[in-house]
Order: sequence, then C-alpha cells, then structure tokens
Amino acid sequence: TPIREVRISYEEPWQRQHWRTIQAAYGNAPFYEHYADEIRPFYEGRWAFLFDYNFDFQTLILQKKLGWTGDFVFQSEYFPLGTWSKAEDLRGEIGGGWNESPTWFSPVRYSQVFEERTGFLPNLSVLDLLFCCGKTGREVLAESLFLPN
Repeated sequence: TPIREVRISYEEPWQRQHWRTIQAAYGNAPFYEHYADEIRPFYEGRWAFLFDYNFDFQTLILQKKLGWTGDFVFQSEYFPLGTWSKAEDLRGEIGGGWNESPTWFSPVRYSQVFEERTGFLPNLSVLDLLFCCGKTGREVLAESLFLPN
C-alpha cells in the first residue's frame, strides 16, 4: 500500500489513550498549558489518511510552533512514483536504523519533566522538546545539528 493511502482506524480509542498519556507525562511541563489547546485537536479530530495526519501535525509543531523554516522533502521528489526500488531506499541515508545514530545529529541537553529520576533522555519526541522548551526548542534543534555547508 502506498504510504499516502494508509487509512487511520478509529475502531479503538487510540486518540483518547494518547492524549491521556500526553497529559500525564507533560501536564507539569513548563509550556504544556501554552501549547496543549493547539495540539488537542489532533487527538479529537479525524483524518482519513495517516500521511495527512502526520504531515499536518509535523507542520504545526515544527513550522508554526518551533519556527522551522525548512521545507519537507519527500522521497517521491527524488524518485517519481513507480520508479522507486528498495535499492534506492533513502532511510539509511538519514539514520533510518533503530540502533544507529546519525552522525549529523547530537542531541543538546535541555531540562525535561522527569530528568531528576531518569537523567536526560535524548531523542524522546518533538512534543517533549516543545512542552519543555517552548519556542527555544528551535535553538536546541539547531545546536544539535551538524550539517555540512
């Protein structure tokens, strides 16, 4: 199934479960109250396709809340539909393996909600970054990147 055709199932209450988990984990985070109302619609609304849901969510967080000015680049821009093969899979180029860290990203430490108990946990999620750092999360991301000129 092409990724743009993967449908979201609402037969299980996954949205309610996810939102309750976010509330429990980040309800005391410094910027939770500032952003929660804008994120909640992603756990109450309905999208037909997973691709659209993810794209809209990423756009909200990365561009509108963290002020990222880059463009999203899709694999189809490199390989038109129907021309892609597994040999041309780009995930490995950006650290797509679960056990490997990309050489161009080294997470900068920031204050996290449970840091006293767990220590700093890198690579949690962009929601962790947003709820803990607010707009300064953009600087945390920028300092974490080592991109060639």
